[in-house]
Amino acid sequence: MGSHSIATIILYCTNDFQFLARCVKEAQVFSQQVIVVYGSHFFDGTPENELLLEKSQYQGPNCQFIKFPFHIEKEAIFDNSYGHNIARWVGINYLKSDIDYVLFLDVDEVVNGAHFLEWLETGEYRRYDTIKIENYWYFREPVYQATTTEQSVIMVKANKIHPKRIFSKKERQGLVTGTRLMGAKSVDGHPMIHHYSWVRDKQAMIKKVISWGHKNDRDWISLIEAEFSHPFSGKDFVHGYSFTTVSSFIETKDSVFREQSPLIQLTDSELEQLEYQAVKRIKPIRTFFKSLISGKR
Repeated sequence: MGSHSIATIILYCTNDFQFLARCVKEAQVFSQQVIVVYGSHFFDGTPENELLLEKSQYQGPNCQFIKFPFHIEKEAIFDNSYGHNIARWVGINYLKSDIDYVLFLDVDEVVNGAHFLEWLETGEYRRYDTIKIENYWYFREPVYQATTTEQSVIMVKANKIHPKRIFSKKERQGLVTGTRLMGAKSVDGHPMIHHYSWVRDKQAMIKKVISWGHKNDRDWISLIEAEFSHPFSGKDFVHGYSFTTVSSFIETKDSVFREQSPLIQLTDSELEQLEYQAVKRIKPIRTFFKSLISGKR
């Protein structure tokens, strides 16, 4: 692992607490640095669960937690993409200087660390600026795996990350740049990531759809209500995929550690300085962030 200078930045909220320990554990198999970033509020503006956030710091050793103040009024400027984008930008600003590649995960995207490390050992990734990685996709329960795979996760060469790309309305997909490898798979030809985005009970699924960037795309709550009125039918309402039943990759119970991982808590002023550093070269939103720095909210 020492020959692979890779950092993993994980976006987190307590609605995804069930995935945190395993996500961190697997990332640490191949990462020199793991950073977990979360806001003071969910992206719908409601306050985070502070008790669960404190408990979260016991879910993985030797990683860095970073909390930033989230203000929902900024979401409109970025068409509901601000929360994800600023979280990634915060994480980038705490990367070690010798990091060569950055893997961008949401906490419900759990890497098979052993398979990923084996793939890294081939050295194939070094030929590319951007790698999009194939992932399995799950719905309702971690045993319902779609027969269609996706490519939501990306790894980017650190020196190719530009603020303009970070603050794209495409979110992390805006980071795709330069020479590209699409659909990277394990050495034996299988997806290396398990995406549990829709593996939730009814309440957690509703919280997801009122808090994410696609909340206005469809009447999600009605779809969820209809979904949970019956057992799983074998089709999801998000994509209409078909499914197979598998053993759960996250079924095993993970250890809870005695010591908390360290936490950095950014102030409003510190966050605004990071924002301005990011967008001072992005003309359409430069004026807005200048007003933040000067205190003209």
